[in-house]
Amino acid sequence: MKRRSLFNITATVAAASGTAAMTNYGEVVMPFSPQNQSKDRSGVSERKWNVLIRKFGRSNSFEPAVAAFLSSSKFQKMADLIKETNLRHAHKWNLKGLENFKPSGNALIDPTTFSHIQDVLESSEQLFQNGVPKMMPPPTFYNSGPFVEVSTDLNNKQAEAILVMALFCMFPFRNSGGPMPSINFSELFSAMDRFSHRSDAANAKMSCIWQYFSTCAYETRNGPQDRWLRFTRRSLNMAMAPRWDLEHGKLSKLWFSDSPIEDQPGPVLEVDFANKKVGGGVLGNGSVQEEIRMALSPEAIVARLFTPPLEDNEVLLITGTKRFSQTTGYSDSFQFQGPYKGNEAIRDIVAMDAMEQERENPNKQYEKRAIDRELNKAYCAFAPDSPSKSPSKIATGHWGCGAFGGDKELKAIIQLLAASKAQREIVFCMTEDSFKNNFKDIYEVLRDVPISSIYKAITDPSTSGPGVFDRLRRVFAGGGQHCRDHAMDESPQTNPDSHQVAAKGLLSDPVAKCHLSDGKQMFGHLVEVAASQEKVLTELAGKHEGKPYIFFAM
Repeated sequence: MKRRSLFNITATVAAASGTAAMTNYGEVVMPFSPQNQSKDRSGVSERKWNVLIRKFGRSNSFEPAVAAFLSSSKFQKMADLIKETNLRHAHKWNLKGLENFKPSGNALIDPTTFSHIQDVLESSEQLFQNGVPKMMPPPTFYNSGPFVEVSTDLNNKQAEAILVMALFCMFPFRNSGGPMPSINFSELFSAMDRFSHRSDAANAKMSCIWQYFSTCAYETRNGPQDRWLRFTRRSLNMAMAPRWDLEHGKLSKLWFSDSPIEDQPGPVLEVDFANKKVGGGVLGNGSVQEEIRMALSPEAIVARLFTPPLEDNEVLLITGTKRFSQTTGYSDSFQFQGPYKGNEAIRDIVAMDAMEQERENPNKQYEKRAIDRELNKAYCAFAPDSPSKSPSKIATGHWGCGAFGGDKELKAIIQLLAASKAQREIVFCMTEDSFKNNFKDIYEVLRDVPISSIYKAITDPSTSGPGVFDRLRRVFAGGGQHCRDHAMDESPQTNPDSHQVAAKGLLSDPVAKCHLSDGKQMFGHLVEVAASQEKVLTELAGKHEGKPYIFFAM
């Protein structure tokens, strides 16, 4: 697909996938925007960008020696300049972490890194001639098809420029909360203070980011590599959302892996267990799945600049980002290990936020409304860009099951159903053998059961609650009355005189694969469905009268 100029809407993608492209509304205020003014002590206003360039640009003298660069003196000076150019916030910001920061000994640091980011800063205004639009939710879905997509295209130089300005805490009107995600690095610097919670993990994230800048400096000196990134806000038209109770497709192929999502081989769509404010605590003290993934690919952090919080029917697709670091650990044990040396650095990511469960009432997640929300969110994430090309596998895991308190079994089934509706294979990345084996077992039970039957089973209010795998096993492998009720739900509903059609529909329904151990029970059940159809029942009686059997789909 031909790349277009900066911030174009993805009209060609939208046309291919039955989606509508929407216009962006509003622009981000950039450090060089006319609205960003500064007053000196005498009250005279001037464009703040001029002040920022004088403070942080190449005219400022930074020692070029490698030894000085690696010492904390460089970062001490950076902290001082950030305070000087943010007088309104300086007294509240704790920049001790930045002042004392030293890149990890495992980092591969280019000696020109600091002068490189100064060069990037000075070129920033020229890189953004058209402004930076916010990717807002669509105001309407009129005549849109199932999805509305708004996309922003950036090249890698523009992404780096945004991160340099964020490193220097230059973005105005983004320092005091508000509806937009934070973008300036002040909260990360505070989290890096050795007295802060998870300070080691915060310093590891900063090492990842500094490795990114250093790699960019090296690549600039040795032949710059031009890449394009695309950020796509996809909204599901709820009037055209799947009718999960009518989806008769079967389950997609299921794979398991002991390796993390980001280490999966081949083209995959990596699931980011996102916060609705994309990136979560990546610029704070967070160091779980989403924050780690963005630290590995800092270009993804750029989405925070122009992406308002995701709605319940929305996801963010990020394509073309590059991985720059290798890490180990999780949460408190997260550590930077060095530059990434793998062969598959360019990956596609989808950020999808799960519901945060109420601590006082975690059972709300088993209600139909909550399950529908998660199913539609996951389907919005997994639906392929184009029906004409073979979609990649989805790489995921325990989505929404950490701090958000989700049920691992329920979330696994939800993601499997959504991937199946999208006709994509799915890889679950997890190390717990007991969960993996249990999931494999229930998948074998469900693999020929229609999506609609599984959906009805997990949303049945009479049996909702924890123990989702066991409940599904009882419904579809136990042969009880509940199993037969679901079989009846799936039979074709016709007029009252069409009993023979109903009976044959039951025969053709894979739900009947429930392991019914008593042929006479099934015979009696068919009598209730089609009592007037003597020929059909006689044939069944001749084959199965008095014989135990497993009733397979025909």
